[in-house]
Amino acid sequence: MFNQTTKYAFDALNYMHIHAKGGQIMSKEIADACGISMDYLPKVLQQLVKANVVHSKRGPRGGFKLVRPLKQVSVLCVIVAIQGPIRNILNSPAIQKEVDRFTICLARMNMAWALGK
Repeated sequence: MFNQTTKYAFDALNYMHIHAKGGQIMSKEIADACGISMDYLPKVLQQLVKANVVHSKRGPRGGFKLVRPLKQVSVLCVIVAIQGPIRNILNSPAIQKEVDRFTICLARMNMAWALGK
């Protein structure tokens, strides 16, 4: 359900939550600690900035920090920030495959119930 970029976002947020202590963290530190490419991580963090999950500050004492405590950030907010509107997510082939499997499972359960099994 989560693409790799979303997993990177969760890793970066978790790292900031544990290590920032209310201060700024440089993207290089996050990238090194989480094993994320420095070519890619700033793009992920900027999406989180646009969603008002993370604040960024430029300059030698700059970096990134959480706008609010991580427990106040919803999983859905992060997913939508990275993967786009929920309708795009629901229409993805991976989700459609899971929906199809769930529908078949429900149909089997209904048939078993109707047959008294």
